[in-house]
Amino acid sequence: MSRSGKKQLEIPFEAGMRASDVLWREFSEPEHDLIMVVVNGEHQSHDVALKDGDTVELLHPMVGG
Repeated sequence: MSRSGKKQLEIPFEAGMRASDVLWREFSEPEHDLIMVVVNGEHQSHDVALKDGDTVELLHPMVGG
């Protein structure tokens, strides 16, 4: 679960922002390797540079049974 506990939130853009900045804000370090980053519908690395208006999805693996 993310720190904010929200399914969706808006974060003000800052110059130089990367997807990893959003990841650090929402998840603890042990979870980082498990989370897939999707920017504007495309799978990206955690280090991808963001632009103002980008949509970032942080997908945590689902475990089922």
